[in-house]
Amino acid sequence: MKIEMGESLFYSWLRHVKDCQIVQTNWKISKSWTLHNEDKIEEIIDETKKIFSGTDYSDLYKKNSIKQLLEQAEVDVLGICVSSLEVYAIDVAFHESGLNYGSKEETISRVIKKFIRTALCILGYFNLTSGEIYFASPKINPNIMNSLVNETQKLNGFFKEKGLKFNFRLIANDEFKDKILADIIKTSESVSDTSELFMRSYQMIKLLVNMRSSKNNSNNEISSSEIKNTGSKFPNRVKDNRIINGDSLQIELSPTDVTAFKKKLIENKRAYIYITYNTGKIEQKIWESHNFTSDSNVMGNLRSRSEFRNGIWQKNGVKSVIVSINKLQ
Repeated sequence: MKIEMGESLFYSWLRHVKDCQIVQTNWKISKSWTLHNEDKIEEIIDETKKIFSGTDYSDLYKKNSIKQLLEQAEVDVLGICVSSLEVYAIDVAFHESGLNYGSKEETISRVIKKFIRTALCILGYFNLTSGEIYFASPKINPNIMNSLVNETQKLNGFFKEKGLKFNFRLIANDEFKDKILADIIKTSESVSDTSELFMRSYQMIKLLVNMRSSKNNSNNEISSSEIKNTGSKFPNRVKDNRIINGDSLQIELSPTDVTAFKKKLIENKRAYIYITYNTGKIEQKIWESHNFTSDSNVMGNLRSRSEFRNGIWQKNGVKSVIVSINKLQ
C-alpha cells in the first residue's frame, strides 16, 4: 500500500497531539453501512448548490447522486477520540510550488467539495452532528489562500445555521509549520514506533545531522580570541539573510540573496509585499521603489515602513512578511 508522507505526519499528530485512540489513513465508507440523516444530507446538498450557484465553484457535485457522492469519499487521515467521541477528518496535499489542482477555480472547488463531502459522511455514517474537518497543505499561495479562507468561513456559517457543529479549518503555510510540524518534531523525542514513517524519517535525519555536526564541530567553532578580536556580542541570529530575534519581524526576500534582490528591485522599480497575519489572512501590497539606489539598504527600507515598525506590527497581529520581485500566484 502506498504511504504518503503528509498522511503519516497527520497520523502521528492525531495519535500523539490530539490523543486519538483510533486513527486510520485512507478512510472510506463501506457500502454495507446504514446511511442516517438522508433527508438532512439531501437538504444540505440542495442548499449548498444554491449558495455556490453563479460562482466559479457552482458545479460542485456534477450529476452524482447522494449515494455516488458519498461512496467516492476518501479521507486521508481519520481519528477518533473515544472518551469524548470527537472525530477528526483531515485531507492533506503537498504541491512543491503551492497548492494547485490545475486552476484557481478548480483548486478551490476541490477543497470545498472535500469539506462538504466529509461532513456528510460523518453525519450519514457516524450519525454525528459535529466534527473537526481540516484541509492541510504546507504551501498555499496568497491568491488561493485568501479565497479559500473566505469560502471556508462561508461554509462554517452555513452549517452553523443548520444546527450542525462541524468546524472546517485550513492549516497552511506558517501554521502548518508552527502548529503541526513543530509539535510532531517535539513529540518525536519520546516516540519510537517504527510504523510511524514521518517520525522515524525525522529521527533518522536528525541522527545523521548530529553525526555530521559532531564530525565537523572543530571546523565550525570560533575561538575565544577570534570573538574578542571582533568586538561583537552577537546579539541576533542571522539565517537566510533574515535577522531573527524576539523584537524583529520575520521578513523573507525572494530571491533570498540580498544582492540579487537589490539588483532586481533597482531594475524593476517594484516589488510585491505579502503580509501574513495571525488570523491566516494574507494581504498584498506593492512596493514602488523609484528612489531606491545601489546605496540603499533593503531591510532598512522595509523595517522603516510604518506598518513594520516595532510595536506596530505586533499590535496589528502581523506574523511574517514575504517580499518578492515577482508576483506570487
